[in-house]
Amino acid sequence: SRLSFHPKKGSLEWVQYEFPKIKRIENISIYWFDEAQAAASFRNEIKEILPRAWKISFWQDGQWQAAKIKQTNLGIERDQYNLARLTKAVNTKKLKIEVQLNDELSAGILGCRINQTSLSKAEEIFTNPDRELKRIRAKASKTLALDVDEFNGYSHLNGNRPEFDGWLNKENNGAFLERNVPKFLCPNEDFTEVFNYRWWMISKHLKEWEEDGKKFYVFTEFPGFPGWAANSGAIPAPAGHQFYDLRWMRDPKYLKSYAEYWLAGPPSHKMQHQNNCWLGTLPRPQSHHYTSWMVDASEAMLKVHPDAQWRDRLLPAMEKHQQVWDTIFKVKAPGKITDGLYKCLDMYDANEFTISTTLGLIASEGAFSAYTAEINQEGPYKNQERWRRYFTDGKGWQLAFAEGMKSEPLVYPQPFSLENYDTVPQPFGGNHDWYIDKDGERKKKTPNSYPNCFTVRPSLNCYMFGNYQSLGNLYSLQGNNSKAREYTQRAEKIQKQVITALWHKPAKKENHSYYEKRGSISDPFFYSRLSGDNLYTGDVGDPLGLIRETVGYTPWYFNMLPEEESKFDIAWKQLDDEMGFKQPFGMSTAEYRHDFFNEMSYGWNGRGWPFQNSIVYKAYANYLRNYKGRRGEITKADRELLYYHMGQYVELHGRRRTIGEWYLPRTGGYRMPGGGDVVQSLPAMGKGFGDVQDYFHSTFPDMLIEDLLGFQSDHERQFTIHPLLPEKAWDYFYLGDLRYHDHNIEIIWKKDWDKRKPGNQSKLIVWVDGERAAEGNELTQALKVQLP
Repeated sequence: SRLSFHPKKGSLEWVQYEFPKIKRIENISIYWFDEAQAAASFRNEIKEILPRAWKISFWQDGQWQAAKIKQTNLGIERDQYNLARLTKAVNTKKLKIEVQLNDELSAGILGCRINQTSLSKAEEIFTNPDRELKRIRAKASKTLALDVDEFNGYSHLNGNRPEFDGWLNKENNGAFLERNVPKFLCPNEDFTEVFNYRWWMISKHLKEWEEDGKKFYVFTEFPGFPGWAANSGAIPAPAGHQFYDLRWMRDPKYLKSYAEYWLAGPPSHKMQHQNNCWLGTLPRPQSHHYTSWMVDASEAMLKVHPDAQWRDRLLPAMEKHQQVWDTIFKVKAPGKITDGLYKCLDMYDANEFTISTTLGLIASEGAFSAYTAEINQEGPYKNQERWRRYFTDGKGWQLAFAEGMKSEPLVYPQPFSLENYDTVPQPFGGNHDWYIDKDGERKKKTPNSYPNCFTVRPSLNCYMFGNYQSLGNLYSLQGNNSKAREYTQRAEKIQKQVITALWHKPAKKENHSYYEKRGSISDPFFYSRLSGDNLYTGDVGDPLGLIRETVGYTPWYFNMLPEEESKFDIAWKQLDDEMGFKQPFGMSTAEYRHDFFNEMSYGWNGRGWPFQNSIVYKAYANYLRNYKGRRGEITKADRELLYYHMGQYVELHGRRRTIGEWYLPRTGGYRMPGGGDVVQSLPAMGKGFGDVQDYFHSTFPDMLIEDLLGFQSDHERQFTIHPLLPEKAWDYFYLGDLRYHDHNIEIIWKKDWDKRKPGNQSKLIVWVDGERAAEGNELTQALKVQLP
């Protein structure tokens, strides 16, 4: 646990450790508590920084004696354990560490480890696979325990570091994680530690919830009860990602309960309460407050933890869940290209603001035209159309309020009713200075608004494809061939419509094309369109929003495209193009070459978004395995590109691990919560994630297990290992404690199993329930494993 010397400054402080019996000590490691960045940026009163110096003493012969250290100077490095090696082991019952503080700031100790490792001899590596499995399994578990101990020491004063949302805490989460999560180990410490951190972070969001007389396990995104959440505090927007990560927990009861909560529990029929956001003007249940792909993600869970009884009990609820999407969000525009597809606000897509919707507003000739054409009378966008300010710095929330009030809007939407759904959205949503909280109380808020400009986006339409495809698959497993055929055909129809309506090769001259600064290209991509049934866009129809955004990769996430068609491959050039989405500090959400790219805007106009990283990296992995790999060869460069992007993503977690809502992909900085200037990020604070820390809206365990290491689950009693890891990236990896189809799975790949022999003895070995089940010599080749 953390020890702080606050409020002392400039003094010599000490901490003493006493042992119940004489202890042999060979080395000592100190992890310094460093809140310098938090002190400067969050105005903490506790202003710890690294100390000036430190020394060690032992109690011997009735007095303190200075330790003899091998190093000339003891380490004072941030974000790591600083190791002090003794010249000779000491036997003692007392240990004292003295710390010289800096003159202006205090200091503290986050952790102390004694005899961290045996430094007298190298770790024994076994050439016998079964003995090596025992060694590396124990090491992976110990690494998880040490990492959890480190994470538990993180200060809640470090930015917006939230407390635990449920019954787990610093005292019991270590044992819980040891029992419930898979173990991973590789020579890249950052990948290993971020994998463990993400499970620790997930444990902070697990809580028990009782509503309408029934108990559920739920997982939150933010801590507490945000106004835009369901009654439990959970939010549907990240549920798909959450399901994909949570399916790898050894005990499926937590995810099954959580899935049932959304699909058949109170959120499936209770209306989203009016809140301090602006999303409530279109009546819908809490489960559909944001877009998601919960049916697809439920099938993903059932591939890991099959349960026919649970599946058949929940299938009717899954059908009804999809009916809500069909009733509320389907475009009704006969004769237009978007008819029959699905529409949403980019806000419903958890995107706040996007360039594609801004382009739709610019193209509009109806109620939105005045909003976008009005000239700003003051800087920084004086004499420019209002949309430029709306788009650039997010002030459109307040500006739209004044515009929306002109239409004398309703202050509260009608109750949601799937059986008799009939509503007419207003031009601007959320036009009032109050909201109704989850307890039905009226609260004041800052007036803001949002244009009800609906777009047909690749994201939502692919989510619907995924849901329908999964309904077909699950009914096929049940033996209901009629329903399986019906839903498979619906999925095929969406596939064809998306390709026809959203795949586009831009011409040199098109309306509302803004590529003056950095030039344009004619490469085709999956774009968004205005919905053909918008009420307030005039007679412009459903034009394309000519901006490449990473939502255009969503078809590959669901393996939606025809396998034999190679014409779509060109889209992936943008993932490796700095004018596209490849930026110095992480993937952007919009292409850099577009004039409106702006990572500083509060919206996804270029700013990085881990939610979307999770979509794109799985989509790319699927493209390599299921499209390019089946038609030809996955190249070294293909693998390295995935690893490069994942490496950036890992680095963004910083040395003091965290995950936030967003990052700035080109500057590598972030805006501190509470406002202020954008500052360059430092490893102590995370490479660049902004807003709330420990934020559960994206994946990493699943990204590593399925996408990089290639554990491909199946409804049949089998699985395939098909890694996309570059052969030179690591010397080995271990993935174990993986519960799959009620079996324990462990996997080790080593580049060289016996260094005494010339050359590399590469081998991938799989154990099922402790018995060797399969082996392969090539990391790059798929290995199919049959379960007993």
